[in-house]
Amino acid sequence: MSNILSTTVEVAKTAEDIVLNLVESDFATCPLWLDLIEKANVRLVFRVVVVSKQPSVQVTAARKLIDIVFSHPDILDDEEFGLSTDEKTTLVSMLINFFVNFDPRTSVVGVLALTLLLKNGQLLDAEQMERVAVEGAVSLVYWMQRGTERQQENAVKLLHDGVTDPAILNKFYEKLQAPSVQRETAFLLELGQQLLDVEIKTNPDGLFKRCRLMQGLLQVTDFDALPSDCMEIIEEVSAYLLHLADEENEKLGHANEEVEEKTLREKFLLVITRFLSVLVQLRTFHSTLVHQGAIEKLTSVLNRQKNVAEPLREVVDNTRRLLRKLCVCEVPRLVACNGVDILLETVMKYDENDVEPDSERVAEMLETFNAVVECGVAGRSALMETDNFFSSLAQGYKIVCGDISEDEAVLVAKLLDTGSDGRNAGLDIACGLCLLVFLFAREGAYRERVFQETLLLKYIVAMMDWFPSIFSINEELVTAELKAKFCLIFASGLPFLKTAITFAGRSLPGPEDKRALIKNTMSVYTKTLTTFGGGHHSAELFCASCEGLKSLFHSNSAVAVLGDDGLKELETLLREQIFRSLKTSTYSVKCVVALLEAAADVLFAQSILCDDQLVEEEPARSSWLVAGVLHALFNWESLGDDLDVSILFTLLQQFCSSSEICSFLHDHIDYAKLVEIMVMFARDSKWRRWRKYVLNTLLLLGEQDALEQATQVGLLEPVPMQTSTMSLCRDNELSMCALRCFHCREVVDAPVQTNLCILTCPRCQKAIAVASDNSPTAVEAVASVVKHKSTTNGGALRRVLSAEDHEFVCVNCSNVLELPDGLDPSEIVCPHCLQLASVKKTSQSMTSALSCERKRSSGSSVRSVESGGSLSKDSSSSGIDVRDTKVVSCGHCGKHLIVKNGTSAVKCPSCHGVSKLSTTTSEFF
Repeated sequence: MSNILSTTVEVAKTAEDIVLNLVESDFATCPLWLDLIEKANVRLVFRVVVVSKQPSVQVTAARKLIDIVFSHPDILDDEEFGLSTDEKTTLVSMLINFFVNFDPRTSVVGVLALTLLLKNGQLLDAEQMERVAVEGAVSLVYWMQRGTERQQENAVKLLHDGVTDPAILNKFYEKLQAPSVQRETAFLLELGQQLLDVEIKTNPDGLFKRCRLMQGLLQVTDFDALPSDCMEIIEEVSAYLLHLADEENEKLGHANEEVEEKTLREKFLLVITRFLSVLVQLRTFHSTLVHQGAIEKLTSVLNRQKNVAEPLREVVDNTRRLLRKLCVCEVPRLVACNGVDILLETVMKYDENDVEPDSERVAEMLETFNAVVECGVAGRSALMETDNFFSSLAQGYKIVCGDISEDEAVLVAKLLDTGSDGRNAGLDIACGLCLLVFLFAREGAYRERVFQETLLLKYIVAMMDWFPSIFSINEELVTAELKAKFCLIFASGLPFLKTAITFAGRSLPGPEDKRALIKNTMSVYTKTLTTFGGGHHSAELFCASCEGLKSLFHSNSAVAVLGDDGLKELETLLREQIFRSLKTSTYSVKCVVALLEAAADVLFAQSILCDDQLVEEEPARSSWLVAGVLHALFNWESLGDDLDVSILFTLLQQFCSSSEICSFLHDHIDYAKLVEIMVMFARDSKWRRWRKYVLNTLLLLGEQDALEQATQVGLLEPVPMQTSTMSLCRDNELSMCALRCFHCREVVDAPVQTNLCILTCPRCQKAIAVASDNSPTAVEAVASVVKHKSTTNGGALRRVLSAEDHEFVCVNCSNVLELPDGLDPSEIVCPHCLQLASVKKTSQSMTSALSCERKRSSGSSVRSVESGGSLSKDSSSSGIDVRDTKVVSCGHCGKHLIVKNGTSAVKCPSCHGVSKLSTTTSEFF
């Protein structure tokens, strides 16, 4: 066998014969094996392993190879006596074949040999790792459960040290979860129990490796599908690791501590925090960790890391993330152990030699604060009670935005710089800081404290003053995402500035700070207005800016700071915006109204400052305001119900108080249209609250006819305003007549050719007139309009015995009427007396007489009683023609009423509710 001239076949056959004869013999005293081991003839043993055809020979040779490698760890890499790279790869593949074998006697050799090779530096390639993870999954679980302590340790080492690719390791976990294997529960239970039992003093690596393997399994496990014993073992492991972390943390940093001990303790903390970081992401274990004292123990870890000479960055980061997650469940415990302060101290600085924190540190700080804020009132209170909270925010602004004194180019470079992912990280952080401050400023308990932070306020105002400039830098730069950030910040920032002006008087320390705040705030508002048309296009921000300008002029100190020049500059801006709104549809009516409100306050402030100075004469001074008011009124269809348009009527009355502006209005090309719209406002119930202003405006304009028309129509029933109403105001002149109400005796105006029995008096809210009494002519006036089938309802209302068999007589006024089809008689309201129907049965002779009388008379008499006498029985003056009536339902109580065709509204005598009627249908709408 030692002859180099021997052929491979001869050597193989000879070796196999020898090994076969020695398989069942005493190997420890075998001269051949003893000689191979003493000489460390790895090449010969390798040839036996490779070329042997009998599995027993291969296994025996592999055992001897293990003995050789164990005695000579570096022999495989020896250039003269070792194996080449290809030979080692071939050997590993054969050992994996042994490992995945179902025979435990063969598999145990593979586990031991592979573990020994890995310990001596052998690495597995991707294919070999996948074979170990996938094909050997069952064998690994078997040795974890059934093996000795050494065999269990070998299985853990083979999986942890051999399968180093996370993706392939996930395949191992997936293999355990496969229906054909189903070893996930067994592996988790065994791994967790071994983790609890491992002796950390002699085998700390055993704890580390099992923590990592269990951590990977938890990341891909469906906890809802785990049995209760698995959940219990996970809870036991978490409690054990927290206790262990607390112990190791207490020992860390002692003066007599050796370097190796320190490194080992740091490794303990690192592995434990990594494991808990995975566990805390599962809300299932949040409350469990809190009850196990995780908040207090992790806070202690942070506090100790803050005081050591060289803190571990990853331990601090992991611990802070854990606390951020856990504080959602229990903020008071975090506050009680001073956790918020420690979080704040560790988030910005780690040691004295650390460089100035970068934007990533600020992002971590912001994430921490947001996590605490999300805990509710307790979280916000904890932050406010922290001494360095606001100063840390100001420091974060300085890191992200630079110094306030730097020019705008530096700010653009810092905030709009894109990273490798294409995002503006600096701008995102700055926006997050702004939103956090805005949140605290909205709460009354913290508001004044926020506005006392002068430096923080300066940074926010400076950023908001810069932000609108993005619309003028580069059109391609303004993406939809960037515009959304702008709108988000300004939606909360503009009200923030408005409140800041209010509190500036007592919050800011010096007059220079107040003056700078007012001027910069003014700049933010004006830039928001000027970038509306060609920039953000947000009507809400536009109106909010106008509201902010109004708040400036309501502050005497702000008006004094702005002075006459500032007010004139602002008036010019508002004038330009109003003229621009007349030319483009971008400006909604709501925007125009907001502009007019701000303009009115500007002019008022100017009138105070320029009381003794010469001002521009009317109407030139107010012509732009007139144009804005008319533009808003002429677009009245766009005025929503929730929009306060009082400024329109207030300005109109102010205009009409000036003879120059009045003359200007009379000469305006759209003056007639203005008057018509005023009449419409007076008529429509939608604008009832502005009716007094409208009537007063018409009076000041001298439009007596329009005033009377608006007054008369307004005293009667409300008419719904429609788009065609303007033409109706010009073309439909109603003929009115003076009448005296039958009930209250007051004189009222009513349109001609209107059924007075259903027209309500504006004084007493009753019918202006009633039908005449029992005269045959009055009875004759009520003839049937629509045939209905007859019904009977007790003795109150009975059928009239007539040829047509559907007429009835009202008991109250003795007039004949018809019962509508399918209705109960008690639901009918008589159109003559406007009372609930209660009629008596007519005789056949009476019915015949009524039929004869109908040929001679055509209607009942209805007229106004001027002198207080009784109603006339003359049928010629009746306002009722039953051929021109219809049946409708009250929109409030559902009672059925008979009204004249063409009536626009009716008041129910039962519930006194007014119902509008359609001109094309007989049903209420």
